[in-house]
Amino acid sequence: MKQFILAISLLFSFHSTGLIAQSSLLEPYGLRNFPGHYVQAVEVYFESEKLIREKNYSQALEILNAFWSKYPQGTEVWNKLSHQTGGIYTGHPPVYASLQMITKVAEVFSSVSEVSNEELWITVIIPQTAKAFDPANEKELRDNQGKPVTKKIDPRISQNQYRVLEESLWLFTEYLSALTGGMAKFQVRYSPLNITIPIQSKLATKGVYVSRPSEEANRMIWEKIDKQIVRKTDFWILVFPSNKPSNKALRDSIYVTGGGMASGPDGSPCILVDDQFLLKAQPHFKVNEKDFDPIERQLYIPQFLQHEIFHRFYSDYPEFGLEVESHQWHQRNKWPKDFVGIFESDYYQESFNKRIQGSNKPLIGKLRFQALPDTFWSSFQSEEFLGNYVREPASNEWHKGSIQLEGDELYWENEAFVRWGLSWNQKGELSTSKGNPYFESNPLNGRSFKVQMKKDEKGNITKTVDGFLFQNEFYRKVD
Repeated sequence: MKQFILAISLLFSFHSTGLIAQSSLLEPYGLRNFPGHYVQAVEVYFESEKLIREKNYSQALEILNAFWSKYPQGTEVWNKLSHQTGGIYTGHPPVYASLQMITKVAEVFSSVSEVSNEELWITVIIPQTAKAFDPANEKELRDNQGKPVTKKIDPRISQNQYRVLEESLWLFTEYLSALTGGMAKFQVRYSPLNITIPIQSKLATKGVYVSRPSEEANRMIWEKIDKQIVRKTDFWILVFPSNKPSNKALRDSIYVTGGGMASGPDGSPCILVDDQFLLKAQPHFKVNEKDFDPIERQLYIPQFLQHEIFHRFYSDYPEFGLEVESHQWHQRNKWPKDFVGIFESDYYQESFNKRIQGSNKPLIGKLRFQALPDTFWSSFQSEEFLGNYVREPASNEWHKGSIQLEGDELYWENEAFVRWGLSWNQKGELSTSKGNPYFESNPLNGRSFKVQMKKDEKGNITKTVDGFLFQNEFYRKVD
């Protein structure tokens, strides 16, 4: 009871603790336009962030819990907040997802007695130029046609030591660390690439178009980036020049996104985001495409990043059926029966707390992708890779095959009776011979089998071969 009273006292004494400086962030938008619920949500978030940066997790959690007791999660009270209030965009509902994420951080780090020092690395790749087509109408958008244009990365992305990205990523990296139970600390590095990549627009689903780097762009990026950075990266974020249509009427009538979830060259997570998404409100936010202020970036961008990474988590844990249909959380009747929330971020929170967190496959093991040191591979012999493999899922005879040894030579032969030579390079890859039909067409991911090892119940690498990645597709060893 005393703790609850203390938390309530903290919640309603912000002005005396210096939080008034944070609430002034809303003043440029007309403070009187915001209901008390919205103002308190902003105040609580930034006071909690301040305390967490100071590693005062318990006090942050007291403030957050007191706030949630007044405005409970997963209730209609949040639907009363308009996400266009004041002409700014801080998420839908406003501030809600970021408050949930920072609450998870406070909960985990106020309870763990020992925090691991294991570092996992996020590399932000930033190609400097893109070439694309600027469509004048929906047909040109659908057909990837229009006026040829060259786009340069917005210089604001790199200004002040990548301040825009720091503002966008701080909560997300803390949240990822919390989801691992404090076992990992995520560090961020930036890697600008002096290349020009092609951007392709296409229809993704009814009423939704994507404008993202093409397959050719992906090949160029992974060939250009320093191989040592690839070896030392667990998670990627690709920030590229935006190619949203310049025709405002088209932008207003058609939803065009540059964001998405993809994979790195070793199957690691890779979130795609165009530069303008980090810098200005999108047309469907209905706040006149204003330039983002830091408060909007800090409170909204984590919601976008959470959306993308949970796509990945659901594919990593298919046994829970959390995304059998794309974006099934958008239909409340598709939620598991024991989920009680109503908002998209409620779905993520409940799916983690009620499913993924209790799995015997720890999340940290799904997020480790740094290459193993050469010393790990030095004792492996060619014979250890012999056996049958199957691509998951297998849809034709090329997706099943075996690694065989004839004399001193290794071979891959699939069930279509196509075979090519292999050689062990003692660095985690079985290099293919030029007889491999993908040798010339896919020089990045089609010239070697990248060996993957099984992980134990704690997500640690074992000495047992699990399978290999070929053309960014996983072939599991089945005997």
